[in-house]
Amino acid sequence: DRHRPMPFGTYFPPDYPRYTGTRGFLAGFGQAGRRPGVLAERGESITMGSKGSMRYLLGVAALMAFCCSFAHAQGACPAGVPVTGNNCYFIAANGADTNNGTSESTPWLHAPGMTNCANICAGVTPSAGTGFIFRGGDTWHASTGSPVGLPWAWRWSGSSGSPIYIGVDQTWYAGSSWARPVLTYDNPPSATQVASCAYDDSTSAAAITLNTVHYVQLDDFEFTGMCHSTQPAFGHATYINWIGGTYNTLSNNYFHGWTHTACVSEGTYCDTARAITGSTGAGSQGQGDVQVGNLIDGSDADGVSMFAVYGDCYDFHQNIVRYVSNGAVCENRHTVHDNLFEHISLSYDHASHANVYEDVRAWASGNFFYNNLIRDVAATNNFGVWLKTGTDTSTDWIYNNVFYSL
Repeated sequence: DRHRPMPFGTYFPPDYPRYTGTRGFLAGFGQAGRRPGVLAERGESITMGSKGSMRYLLGVAALMAFCCSFAHAQGACPAGVPVTGNNCYFIAANGADTNNGTSESTPWLHAPGMTNCANICAGVTPSAGTGFIFRGGDTWHASTGSPVGLPWAWRWSGSSGSPIYIGVDQTWYAGSSWARPVLTYDNPPSATQVASCAYDDSTSAAAITLNTVHYVQLDDFEFTGMCHSTQPAFGHATYINWIGGTYNTLSNNYFHGWTHTACVSEGTYCDTARAITGSTGAGSQGQGDVQVGNLIDGSDADGVSMFAVYGDCYDFHQNIVRYVSNGAVCENRHTVHDNLFEHISLSYDHASHANVYEDVRAWASGNFFYNNLIRDVAATNNFGVWLKTGTDTSTDWIYNNVFYSL
């Protein structure tokens, strides 16, 4: 039953059933109706010189209304996605930004905010309650290949009860069977360190940035192809950078296929690329953010690099983290539960945390850490789990966690 929490001790392989449960702000939302194009508002008047000019101007007005409503209309949302009504746009690798984007047969090539989004795609301002549906099995690139769509800077918010959904319809895909849409930096994976990066992402922007946005869900994408050669600045060499927002959700995403050049010496922090980079610092940023059903798996990389998660961990549950050197280094943790952390290794430089789980700080009070399974951890790791309480007087709950093969 996909709508029930994952039972403790039950962990699925990489293609485990995706999280589809209704949580909080995803329940029962819609979108207020939009005003059609009008020639004048109530109380305004139009003075015409003749009946002919009146007919002419009314014809122009009708044409303009048709044009504008056509360019900015939305299509019917598919069944099974958490948006309803005529509130969806569609994106596919065989699409065109000159299409209206309102059906799976007339998709755009890009989504708003993507590199190279143009024409009708660029003319749409995403609004609360809208869905952006990507075709499964298609790939968007950062450096080579077609189409190029990265980096992707998302800057629009939903609202409480009417979030924006960026995700998939699993009945719509290229090829013979369903696969996630792919966002790639275009470097091939490698099980060992590489001599150089074909495309160095040390200073590249995140594949997707959600900067100071609220009530947005990013669902069911595959991220791959990152390579870096130097210590990246904060927010670079990361697949997702979500900073400063609240009540956002990352769900059912798959992160893998990263690599890096050799460490010059210990202490160079060459392992500090990140799958997910979130908000840092005290305060309300990150409040209500959810990470659920994600798979961060370095089994096709060197297995001893990468922060899986750094920063915001307000609600982190039902995720799988494996074959990395740092599991989760968390800010503002409120609840962490029903996760699998396994095959956490000591990083190459022996300096980049090398933790299974670490709190930088917890939420103010009432925090939870429970039903997590932690296994197959390198014996020389600095820390297994390092938890902090919200305040000196707060009551937090830590229970039913299992550790073995450490």
